[in-house]
Parts: sequence; C-alpha cells; structure tokens
Amino acid sequence: MYELSDIPDWSLVEGLGISEEDWGRKLTAEEREKMHRCSPISHVEKVITPYLLLLGEKDLRVVNHYRPFIRNLVARSIPNKIYIYPEACHPLDQVDVEADCAINIVCWLNRYLQ
Repeated sequence: MYELSDIPDWSLVEGLGISEEDWGRKLTAEEREKMHRCSPISHVEKVITPYLLLLGEKDLRVVNHYRPFIRNLVARSIPNKIYIYPEACHPLDQVDVEADCAINIVCWLNRYLQ
C-alpha cells in the first residue's frame, strides 16, 4: 500500500509512527515487514465471513489494493460481491451512490444474516 497510495505519509504515520521529517528516507527491511503486517492482505486468510466491497472507481486509496484480496477470497470460496461506482471517490458520498450502497448493504445483510 505504501508505494501505491496517494497518501503514503498517512501509511508511514499509522503503520510505523514515522514523523514528517523522516518521510523521504528508504524503509528498512524490518519496517517493510511491519508495514506488511499492518496491511489487510496479510490477514486475508483469516476472513471466513461473506465479504461485501463498495468501491468508488476514482478512489485512489483502495482501487489498486482490492484485487489480490478478492482473488484470495474467491480461491477459498468465500462469498463476496463488489459494487464499483464509476463516478465515486473514497467517501461514496454522492446521493445516488449512497442510496445504492444502502440498498445493497441491506440486501447483503438479509442474505447472510439469516
């Protein structure tokens, strides 16, 4: 995530506690390993519940990262569904997108919380 994100500084602060003055330096092998342990992909094998992903296609944070995660779920036959909203960004805050998300979430919960 660190290299692909539009907010790599956030990743460094949250994952490693690195302050602004150190953002330009190269990460050590240990720091890279710690960053990987913080990443959702390193925990995907623990996912056993049905997985719903609502994604804005213009989201610069998630779009590049979800594919390997979903491929892992598919390989393990974990039910999953992705809704991609072409004109939406990270917050999914357009009225029509919010409405569609709400409907799809309710349908998903009705299906899997029986």
